[in-house]
Amino acid sequence: FLPEILLNVSDYFDNETILPDMKKIYDTLRIQTKAGVFLDDALSECYLAAKNRRLKSALLELTTEISIKKNIEEALENFNGKFRNEHIKTFCMVINQAQDSGKSSQLLKDLSDQMKDLQHSINLKNKEALDRKVQIVELLIFVGLLAVTVYSLGLEITTSLGI
Repeated sequence: FLPEILLNVSDYFDNETILPDMKKIYDTLRIQTKAGVFLDDALSECYLAAKNRRLKSALLELTTEISIKKNIEEALENFNGKFRNEHIKTFCMVINQAQDSGKSSQLLKDLSDQMKDLQHSINLKNKEALDRKVQIVELLIFVGLLAVTVYSLGLEITTSLGI
């Protein structure tokens, strides 16, 4: 059970760090395809945009497999199999649709906007968690000061009564 638990924990942390990279990847693909670069060539530029080691390695394998086998669908399927991430799954579906329909720029723009909104909601969630932690620390400081004040008051009363 331990390897599976470690894999799930690793996936969870990787999924958290992959999200900003996915936004960069969508933006890079959108810019490249709008400039007239073919989708398979634009995917190789995504390697430079990624920061996450695991994602970067998978993107390198994806672009290598595309250039060697010239089969984007199969390469995307292999790429998707390396992750348990809904954003990667969506990315692969969008690339397949863009390849089939030729409307890659609009699809990538829509997904980039969606990623921006998702990142904003995650930032809000993190801010709320940080605010809760600050409130807990403030409460603990207040309780500590209150305890010191009550102790000092009790000590002063006992010394004034001569007990």
